[in-house]
Amino acid sequence: MQPYGMRIAAIQKQMMAQQVSHLILGPSANLFYLTGLSPMPDERLQLLVIPAQGEPALVLPELYRTMVEEAGGGWTLYTWGDGQPPEQALQKLLAGVTKAAVDEQLWAMHLLQLLPFLQSAQLVEASQVVGEVRMHKDSQELQLLKKAAELADAVVPWVIPQLHEGITEKQVAFLIERCMREAGAEGISFRPVVGFGPGSADPHHTASDLPLQKGQMVVMDFGCKWKGYCSDMTRTICFGKATPEMRQVYEIVLAANRAGFAAAKAGTPCEQVDAAARKVITDAGYGEYFIHRTGHGLGLDDHEETYIVAGNRRPLEEGLVFSIEPGIYLPGRFGVRIEDIAAMTPEGVWCLNECPRELIEVE
Repeated sequence: MQPYGMRIAAIQKQMMAQQVSHLILGPSANLFYLTGLSPMPDERLQLLVIPAQGEPALVLPELYRTMVEEAGGGWTLYTWGDGQPPEQALQKLLAGVTKAAVDEQLWAMHLLQLLPFLQSAQLVEASQVVGEVRMHKDSQELQLLKKAAELADAVVPWVIPQLHEGITEKQVAFLIERCMREAGAEGISFRPVVGFGPGSADPHHTASDLPLQKGQMVVMDFGCKWKGYCSDMTRTICFGKATPEMRQVYEIVLAANRAGFAAAKAGTPCEQVDAAARKVITDAGYGEYFIHRTGHGLGLDDHEETYIVAGNRRPLEEGLVFSIEPGIYLPGRFGVRIEDIAAMTPEGVWCLNECPRELIEVE
């Protein structure tokens, strides 16, 4: 049984509670979550419009009619051809809008096309109503996330034998993507982050033509998609023999990762998981070099609600999925990050990643 009807009903309940009259979504993870459809974003207007009460409607170019009809679903379909703008459908669907929750990923050119129909409406972010529902993953979603994690887990043992002096960050990033795609992944969750030596100290480093040298730390942050759902993991290895300082920093980050998982219990505020991981690094004297939050939600997007960060008092609940990724970054020298995905289940926290975390030295 497809879950879309139940999800739309849950969204409409949120809309009623927040006095949102209409939800307006473009091609995005939100649209896929509620319909199973993933039309390609382009200059043609594509919308899912959900009223707080009543049947949703899809506004799509005529070229998508067959795709939508084959998918079935509980919505009214309005199609339009090139040269025949969909103003008539928009006027009907957006009549009486008082408060509209608009997809943050809707292209600006399409929002501008809608504004004449929304002149008297209050506009808010769609995540205010969709995020709360998407945040709680059901058992089927957890299995899809687990499969995506398994595809990512296979990367490190496959890539390590191919490392050699002179290979570049770009080439390693390509190998990572190739490994996941050859294993069956639909695509990548995000562009792989690969940093050698000083580049490993940049959390969102852009892979370059820098060649690998002996004695460098190598950070690899990557993920792939399986049936729409993302994986995300980071492992740090040393190409050559690690110095005592490198090993010390690595062990501190590994302890912080473990502390984050130990703190992840039902009812615990998200900020306490961040605090537990951060305390390990701070107590070791490296607090100023842990320069980002401990984690972020994961699902159809690689970054989504909820966030493991100071100030987020949301208690951990069944169905929440998030990363635990502490790091230490010593500018101009090296960095270490270890990232795994945690899922809250009735039995407790479940680590979706099984790739070893102990320091690997590639001789």
